[in-house]
Amino acid sequence: LLYNLVMESAADEPGSSVPIWATCLGHQAVSDIAAGGVDVLDDFDSYGIELSLELTDASSESKLFTAMPDDIKESLVSSNLTTNWHHYGISLETFEASVAPEGFTLLSTNVGLQGKTFTSTMEHATAPITTVQWHPEANLFDYSPSDDVVVHDTEAAGAMAWLARYFVSQARATGVRGQRPAEYRVEDHPVAKAGTDYKYTIF
Repeated sequence: LLYNLVMESAADEPGSSVPIWATCLGHQAVSDIAAGGVDVLDDFDSYGIELSLELTDASSESKLFTAMPDDIKESLVSSNLTTNWHHYGISLETFEASVAPEGFTLLSTNVGLQGKTFTSTMEHATAPITTVQWHPEANLFDYSPSDDVVVHDTEAAGAMAWLARYFVSQARATGVRGQRPAEYRVEDHPVAKAGTDYKYTIF
């Protein structure tokens, strides 16, 4: 439903649609939807590995990578920073046959543990839809002992934080603002820290 609304809004009134950012299963789901609801997934054993992005020629004219500072782009293509936790993905052949006709451009690829190439970043040509097979949030927030492959250094954190700001800037550019009841004030709903008298407010 959200995908259809964004596509329709982008067609009727360009620049007015809220953006979609889809990660991992989201990347796969958007690909399935773009293919008309057909399952386009293949087996790609790429669980628990950090990879550098292999950019396509089309990435140089994309919305994502033309907005990206050169140092962030260099980090993503020269260092193994993108976290991959997937067993399925979309092959290049399937992308070209079933996803690209819907208006998507492939921006990067990667090679999994089996030596098979999968699509790793794509965006729509006219609608504000960006999808990644990798996990930008992991470098900033995932500190699980079982996922010690994740890179948490300054370079990785800076690159992934920029991606978050990029998505937020897309949302702000639409001018769409959420509404809340006039009587609701977030500061009136503090969160209590268990076992203490300390309270804080989340904005």
